[in-house]
Amino acid sequence: MATPDNSYSRQRLHLQGSFSSPEEKETFLSRFEAARLLLAPGVSKRNATISVLNALLDRVLTQAESVPASRSRTSSNSGKEMMLDSAGMYTGDEDPSDQDLFVVERKAFKNLCSGLVQQCGCQSNPSWTLASFLKKGHVARVQFACPHCKQSRIWASSRVLCGHYLANQKLVHAFTCAGILPRQYINFCAFAGMGEVKQRYIHSVYVDRLYQQVVADAAEESMKAAVECVKASPHYATSGEWVITDARHDSTSNAYHSTVPCIAGSTRRVVGIATLSRPEHRIAQTRELACTKIVLPQVIARGLNITEVAHDYQSAIKQYVQQLGMVNSYNTWHGTKNVAKELRKICAGAVRARDRTWFSELSDKARSTKVHLYWCMQNCGGRQCAMIMNISKDFQDLEFGYLLLISCVEKRLSVHLQ
Repeated sequence: MATPDNSYSRQRLHLQGSFSSPEEKETFLSRFEAARLLLAPGVSKRNATISVLNALLDRVLTQAESVPASRSRTSSNSGKEMMLDSAGMYTGDEDPSDQDLFVVERKAFKNLCSGLVQQCGCQSNPSWTLASFLKKGHVARVQFACPHCKQSRIWASSRVLCGHYLANQKLVHAFTCAGILPRQYINFCAFAGMGEVKQRYIHSVYVDRLYQQVVADAAEESMKAAVECVKASPHYATSGEWVITDARHDSTSNAYHSTVPCIAGSTRRVVGIATLSRPEHRIAQTRELACTKIVLPQVIARGLNITEVAHDYQSAIKQYVQQLGMVNSYNTWHGTKNVAKELRKICAGAVRARDRTWFSELSDKARSTKVHLYWCMQNCGGRQCAMIMNISKDFQDLEFGYLLLISCVEKRLSVHLQ
């Protein structure tokens, strides 16, 4: 950019600039001339460039030297003034202890920033200092005071809705919709140090502020709309509707809550739901049957003609479904979950039994056979023989191995396709 020229007694410095258009060049020259008149009015145009640059450098360096040491990037952090440095990075303090966290709304943060730059009525400087800090659940409630006239202002990190902080209510709504239990939420927030609301507050949100009632009404409207959607389908008038039920537990063993939804087979929309807890039914292993006895009459009461029920492989539920005069079926996952396991018995084994009880050629057929069974159950129209014998013909030339494959699959599916 700059090349010194020693051919003359005076030292010269050449500055070169490029412009995209003549208009841009003219604009720059006019601005430079205006700056020259302001910074170096008594200097001729011949020496204007160096004079203007020297004036600019003097101002920049003087301004940099006047910056307080507490805001310098190279200075040590005393912890008293914790600001952003010139690179936009938080300098922090030397306190190794964990700091409390809290939730702040964007609007509340904007109000804080605008309020801190407003001077107190006494025009003191600095205007505001932190007087007290209090956490209300996830919300910070801060009091700022003027060090001179003692006037104070209150700021909270959340707005208020119906007499309670909105951020706390939104987080109760969030963990509820995410399927997190209140105790799990409280433990998580306690470990994170972000504050938490207790069981009493959660109960007041659920009951006193009609949260449960609003959710129940919304769910009821959604399920009624799902039933009407099924009734509007072309096949419903002649063949009714088949549904799927399956239990969902809040833990893998000895669950406290169990929920059984009822899903319409044609639309995959929820048309009914039943939930039981330990005080209502103590044994988690039999809670699915109790929920099924609630949800099926519930869906029938909504006017849906149920002709077939698919569920887990449970004989007690099968008997109940047959008592209602409906066709009993098992869901496809339980129908094929052990197929790959059974196929492995004829895909590997002892060397002495090779080509007699197991065949290496079948080792890569387990996964493809299971996928094919899913397709068959969806398209066979209920014909068990057609589904079993429709397995890919790519390996039928193994003769006995193919018969073993058919026998293995038929063994696993026979109870599921009655």
